[in-house]
Amino acid sequence: NKVTSLVDCFNLDGRDFVRLLVEKIAGTDPACTKAPETFGHLLMNLPASAETFLDVFRGLYHDESRRAIPLPTIHCYMFSKATDLEADAVQRASEIIGHPLTDYTCHDVRDVAPKKRMLCLSFPLPAAVAYEDTAVPGQTRAAPAADEPMGSEPKTKRSRPHAETTSF
Repeated sequence: NKVTSLVDCFNLDGRDFVRLLVEKIAGTDPACTKAPETFGHLLMNLPASAETFLDVFRGLYHDESRRAIPLPTIHCYMFSKATDLEADAVQRASEIIGHPLTDYTCHDVRDVAPKKRMLCLSFPLPAAVAYEDTAVPGQTRAAPAADEPMGSEPKTKRSRPHAETTSF
């Protein structure tokens, strides 16, 4: 179907995939032969677990070689049973990235069950999160899934979000 030169396929954990993309763009991946210029949007389309991967962005751009890379817009799908869907989505995402979200859009995608909605929260990655000085760039933090109460053990099964890139 003649798309081999246009598409690179990956089978990685979501966090590893995001780290790899940023390494390739920054030119810090020695195995990289074909690097994308940048990626402008990251689509995290598994609503049951996508928000748990948001922590990968904490300090991911802290290294000096990554400071010139434009920060992406993140589109994170999630489920909510809350009365105020938007406030719930923003609060959960803010807790995971460790920074309040102020510039965002949230839209109600569809009804998935009685009293359960699917949402899409879209926001530009805040510079304070991307450039945060962490001991390990992109370190992971345990985050509860959408249907788990705060303070419970995180689920061990993880799914992979897919990325949408502007150029490869």
